[in-house]
Amino acid sequence: MQVLGSGANVASNRPVPAYDDLAKVLAALSEAAHEDGLGVALIVDELQAISLASLGALVHVAQDLRDRLPFAFIGAGLPHLPSYIAKAATYTERFRYEPTDNLHDQEARAAVLEPAAAEAVGWDDDALAKIVAVAGGYPYFLQLYAFEAWEAAARAGAIQTITLADVVAGEPVAQRQIEAGIYGARFEGATEAERAYLFAMSDLMDTESDRVRSGDVARVLNRELSAVSPTRDALIRKGIVHAPEHGLLAFSIPGFEQYIVRRRSDEA
Repeated sequence: MQVLGSGANVASNRPVPAYDDLAKVLAALSEAAHEDGLGVALIVDELQAISLASLGALVHVAQDLRDRLPFAFIGAGLPHLPSYIAKAATYTERFRYEPTDNLHDQEARAAVLEPAAAEAVGWDDDALAKIVAVAGGYPYFLQLYAFEAWEAAARAGAIQTITLADVVAGEPVAQRQIEAGIYGARFEGATEAERAYLFAMSDLMDTESDRVRSGDVARVLNRELSAVSPTRDALIRKGIVHAPEHGLLAFSIPGFEQYIVRRRSDEA
């Protein structure tokens, strides 16, 4: 998650369509909240999907309100969001950025146990260990596998404890949804050049590392690094890969590498 802090100066052209309306609405809302001793938070997900012009205007409005009213602007998006914001507004180094990563085992266990406990439902140890392992710390996977395990348990009657058998019964259903809705949708939306790039990444990965050097990917493709950089950047914007460190690349979703290997085998 990226939290926009102080010091924004918009580099893009202002105003954009509806800029004045947005400023007036948010100002009126913040002023009304201030009179009641409250504040306003504008929270936007998938912030990287907003055009640069609109993002620049939004940052400018938020910064102007923040300076004089109880107003906060919080945005969440893909890992490349900080660099995208930098194109829309200057002084972005003054913003506060909070990177989020996959859940650790303890966090994943709490995410499963606590909502269930609120419904007076427990998880046995084997079931919990299994679901934490198959989800790989990815929040959506954890939610999906837990939901399908819950549904499997519910089919047997009133739920008291979710067992390993429930997780195993729900796992194929969750996997089909992941294959079609997560992996499949991203792969089908990739261009031919992007698919070749993904295949090259999977060729380079081994059991000891889930990261590859972008220069090595270019070498496998028999292309100059500069020639394939637009393809890499497009995959990053789509959220399929990310750059955990300068010059390194990794798949953004657990299990996507294995999916790419299967797709390549199917198309061979």
